[in-house]
Order: sequence, then structure tokens, then C-alpha cells
Amino acid sequence: MIDPKLMALLTAVGFGIAPVLLKVAFRHGGAMTVGLVVGQVCTVVLNLALLVVMDPRIDLLTPPAVLAFAAGGLAGTAIGRRWAYESINLLGPSRSTTIRSASPVITTLLAIAFLNEQVDILRWTAIIAVVLGAVLVSWQPGAGARGWLGLGVLYSLAAAAIYGVRPLIVKIGLEAAAAPLAAAIIGATAALLYTLVFEDRRQLRPFRVNRALAWFVVAGAFQALGVTALSFGLSAGEASVVYSLTASAPLFTILFTWIVIRDAEPITVRLVAGTALVVGGVVYL
Repeated sequence: MIDPKLMALLTAVGFGIAPVLLKVAFRHGGAMTVGLVVGQVCTVVLNLALLVVMDPRIDLLTPPAVLAFAAGGLAGTAIGRRWAYESINLLGPSRSTTIRSASPVITTLLAIAFLNEQVDILRWTAIIAVVLGAVLVSWQPGAGARGWLGLGVLYSLAAAAIYGVRPLIVKIGLEAAAAPLAAAIIGATAALLYTLVFEDRRQLRPFRVNRALAWFVVAGAFQALGVTALSFGLSAGEASVVYSLTASAPLFTILFTWIVIRDAEPITVRLVAGTALVVGGVVYL
């Protein structure tokens, strides 16, 4: 029996620690496309390894399910991850992860619009808390409007939007075919093919085994954990519940940033306060 809350926690750990490792890789000269490909390969390899002990239930797959799984992979593991990488590189892991963790607000609003979920005053208060928290984390004192609406913040917001749509897409596929392992494999494979075709492949030509690659591999392992756990969590629980619990990821990011690269991104009171607002609001949602 799969515990969706445990899967959500594993997702938060994977997605919370990976950005810190990615920032280290970028500091060692790692290329964006290399990081994307390595992360996606790690996800494919992990899920193929699970075939040894788990049945992917391929017999349950239908064309709509396969399409949904592939679309979810493209949204989250390809396009969304590309924007997330850019924001991590520009903002640092803690700020980037906190802003992107507002994505469950998108999920909740879509659920309200298309699933007719009811919203009371407390849920609206939680949504406002998430928005205020994201503003606190984004804003840089004394820099005016550009201080909080810079390119890194825009990448984070774009990633948050597409990450907010992803769980609903994957959940639709899982309702058509309860095959979470197959969902993870199909999504990761679609994302990898997209990256190899549409990203800058010139960055792959001078391929070298170095420190940046090693950090990308470790980050990819944590990302693989997050993607796979999210798929299993969505198969066993409601999308709004599972994805909201993953919003605790910034707590792991802040802690790991303080341990690994505190010199690159200082942990300020404003960052902690903004993170608390985002995490608290999203968890309530």
C-alpha cells in the first residue's frame, strides 16, 4: 500500500536538495543542457531499475493515458525544469525554490475552475499568504521594481505555473491507467527526447568528466527520487493534497543551502519569513 503523504515528503526532499547541488554544478562551470540531460537520464535509469521489482502495468495503458504521461513529463521534467534551472542559476536555490513552490496555488485555482472545488475565506487567506511570501523572497530592498521582477524571478514564476499544471495532467493519466511506474518512465523519456531535440546540443559536444558533471549526477539522482515519488503519490492520493505537501521543499533547500553554499546565498530573515508564508499557505491549501 502506497502512502501518498510519504511519497509527497520524498518528493519534497528530492526537489528541495537538488537545486542546491545544481547551483554548485553551475558554479563549477556546468552547462545548462548537460545538467538537463544528466537529470533526465538519471530519472529514466532509476525507473527502469524499478522494473526489476515492480510491474509497470503496461497492460493498463491507453492512448489518453500515454498522452497525459508524456505531456506531464514535457511540462515538468523538460520545459519547467529548463526554466527552473535558469532561475536557480540567476537567483540561487533558496529564492528560486521558494517562488516555484507557489505552484500549488495554480493547481488549486485550476481545481476550483474545472473541478468545482469550493473555496472558503481561509483558503483565500492561504493563497494571499503564498503570494506575499513569494513577493518577500523575490524583492530586493533598494532596487525598485526591477529588484523583484527580474529575469530570474520571471523564470521562477513561469516554472511555478507549468509545475502547477503538471500534477493535474498526470492525475488525468493515472485515472485512465493506474500505472505510476509507467507514468514516470514515459514522462522522463519524453522529456529526455525533447531536450535532445530542442535544447542547445552544442553544449554536449565538449563532454567532460569533471566536478560539474559529478554534481549534476548527484542532483539528478535527487530529482529522479522526486519525480518518481510524485508519480506514485499522485496515483494513491488527491493531486491537491499530494502536491501541496511537496511545498515543504524550500525548507530542505534553505537548510542544505546553509550547509553547502552559505557564501553564495545568505539566509536572511526576509527569506525565512517569505518561505514560512509560502510553505504554510500551500500546506493549508
